[in-house]
Amino acid sequence: MINKKESSLSKIVARAHRDPDTFYKDGSLDELLAAVRKSGRLDIVVDFLQSNKVVERRIGSWTSSELAIEAAPIIEHIVNLVSSNDRATVYYALECIASVSEQDASLLRHLTDATAHPDPVIARLANYLISNSGV
Repeated sequence: MINKKESSLSKIVARAHRDPDTFYKDGSLDELLAAVRKSGRLDIVVDFLQSNKVVERRIGSWTSSELAIEAAPIIEHIVNLVSSNDRATVYYALECIASVSEQDASLLRHLTDATAHPDPVIARLANYLISNSGV
């Protein structure tokens, strides 16, 4: 028998995959975040991070950013998104990297590299995150 928690998470994930644009814009991200936190299923986030759809990667990146230090076990998947062409995806990935870098200072190099990003918004964010890092 499928437990209620898994069934609810499965429904949320199915909704996100069915129409990622609407899911991203309509406030459903918080629902996904709560379900992932409750279940501890970081593999769900990894599936979004590795998607070939830009908005699904953005959903995964946002969720990782909100998980902050809880996303440490999947940080290698998040680091891969720093080279994305989607500003929001990179923004969220850098926020998550900054959180996890408090435990692993070697991750700061990704923030340092991002200070030279061609998008000035990303470069400013990287500078801000470095200046506020606890490392």
